[in-house]
Amino acid sequence: MGPLSVAPSPEEVAAALGLAEVPRLGPARIRFLIDRFGSARAVLARGRHDADLAPFFRRRLVSVRPASRSRIRRLHDRGVRLAVYGSAGYPQRLCHLHDPPPVLYLAGPAALPTKRAVAVVGTRRATSYGRRLARQIAGGLATAGWSVVSGMARGIDGTAHAAALDADGVTVGVLGSGLDFEYPASNRALYRRVRQAGLLTTEFAPAVRPAPGFFPRRNRIIAALADAVVVVQAGGRSGALITAGHALDIGREVLAVPGPVGLAASEGVHALLRDGAAVATSASDIIDLFSGRMGATPDRPTTEGSATRGSATGGRPAADVPETMAEQVLRRLSGGPATADEILRALDRPVPEVLSVIGSLELEGILRREADGRYVLSQRAGARA
Repeated sequence: MGPLSVAPSPEEVAAALGLAEVPRLGPARIRFLIDRFGSARAVLARGRHDADLAPFFRRRLVSVRPASRSRIRRLHDRGVRLAVYGSAGYPQRLCHLHDPPPVLYLAGPAALPTKRAVAVVGTRRATSYGRRLARQIAGGLATAGWSVVSGMARGIDGTAHAAALDADGVTVGVLGSGLDFEYPASNRALYRRVRQAGLLTTEFAPAVRPAPGFFPRRNRIIAALADAVVVVQAGGRSGALITAGHALDIGREVLAVPGPVGLAASEGVHALLRDGAAVATSASDIIDLFSGRMGATPDRPTTEGSATRGSATGGRPAADVPETMAEQVLRRLSGGPATADEILRALDRPVPEVLSVIGSLELEGILRREADGRYVLSQRAGARA
């Protein structure tokens, strides 16, 4: 789902905030509802009366009320901005997730990255070796104009954020709590630096305290905001591996920094390398990886090459060449407009992969999303075929 042509109205923001706090609804179901009805306001206005909607949804929508204007005004007075799924300003990259956050709270002068962003993540128990590599990689990326995304944790995360700021670059900290909390306390000075010169963002309301289950959730946002995830140090059960897993699910690149053999903090990165992750020892390794892709946008890993596969047969793939997923999406839309759900049913492929391809094709201008939520082919689709 792409951003609309107008900014979200206060009424849309209020409706989205109300939806986001419905127990047991969750981001994936809220995405379904907003895609179905076209906006959060429409969900609240029509969803509870829609006989075709499952009773589960109707029961939960009965008592939902939009957030008050005074609450939204208080957020604004504190310098907190809001990005709402389905509205202008919401990052297209997060739409590659099957469960994008319905609302993002933003604090700081920087913008959410739309291109040239790398997540640098790793263990909280970083060694001096790990910190040195994280500092070199994040600082080098920031100097080259790339945004550095991470999770504001101790160890590798904090080192990466600080290195980007030291290089006068942009860094984005994704939180596992609301903006009221500077967790861990040892990073309070870093929080203030990021808030002053970078960006803090979270899907949790300001007063929500950090909790163990929230940090794995925030990792999907870290992965989706970036073109690549670089794991500097990670034990065998590190949360950084969860971030890498999310990255692979939505077609992002994953790189790993080799570490000393036998060190616990090397176990996770060496497992990633054995599974095919690219080696990263410097910022140039990451930049070189994308050097051939930056002509339009870097987040197109799942559609590379699909323009040439069918060219010999007038836009249709040769019989002995399997269609790419992008070609399958385009073939479905060649028969007429379709919603994301209709495309998913037609392809019968993993949801994150299909949504990633739809998002990439939309970014390329090959398809567009209409006001009613259906996708249609644009004029550029013929040129691609």
